[in-house]
Amino acid sequence: MIFDIIILVVFYLIGTIWIEDAHIKSLEKREKKYKDFFITTIKTFDTNAEKAFLVSGSAVIASDIFKKYIASWICFFGGRIQTFEKLLDRAKRESLVRMCEQAKKKGAHGIINIRYETSSISKGKNKKSISAAESLVYGTAVVLKK
Repeated sequence: MIFDIIILVVFYLIGTIWIEDAHIKSLEKREKKYKDFFITTIKTFDTNAEKAFLVSGSAVIASDIFKKYIASWICFFGGRIQTFEKLLDRAKRESLVRMCEQAKKKGAHGIINIRYETSSISKGKNKKSISAAESLVYGTAVVLKK
């Protein structure tokens, strides 16, 4: 029992404090690069575009053992699983940044008609299950006439 608690604390420290916080800081830094980059869900863009092309970004973020343990208790009693909400948020943010990076590399000035697709990945109900959140974001990158 004590060994289980020690293991949970270690995985909490590694997964949440070290890895998750480092990823969030990295996302915040990378998102700042695109704060003035035009992205919208609007399907059409009222301008003279020189070129338009499809761009996408995807990310899969796995859950650590601590989050799985907490989620199993919440599932037992019912309620929101906030640990997995954070996981999905990180996956969505990462995929959006990757899409913006792809568009910027190809010379785009913005992205219109963006859409998100999300899914969960798991491998059964046994204790060796894999829990992860996948996010795919795609849109139409637009290069404006000069």
